[in-house]
Amino acid sequence: MIIQEIFGVNSHIRAVCDGYAADGYVAVAPALFDRVEPDFQAGYEQADIVRGREIRGKIGWDAMLADLRAAVKVLQGERLRIGEPLVLVSTMAPDQLLTAFTLNEGISRWSYGR
Repeated sequence: MIIQEIFGVNSHIRAVCDGYAADGYVAVAPALFDRVEPDFQAGYEQADIVRGREIRGKIGWDAMLADLRAAVKVLQGERLRIGEPLVLVSTMAPDQLLTAFTLNEGISRWSYGR
């Protein structure tokens, strides 16, 4: 499961998912900002950073964790079918969040980036 940055599920995040899929993994990137702005995608300019932070500020951790848990349930079904471990990949989430989420949700491990 690929965790989006403040830029949404943009071309970079989709490319990371595609890379894992090309290697034979089931990969998904939940659109965590859809609760506030559906299909939000941004680039990497200063205005994009400001907008991404604004949207992130409108969503609490609980809502994002609920969306991550929903994605985990989907992936756990796939993982059971194909026998692969469930791994969380992020470039933006705090270590404490990743560690707590990993321990509580049956995720095999987490890592930063590809």
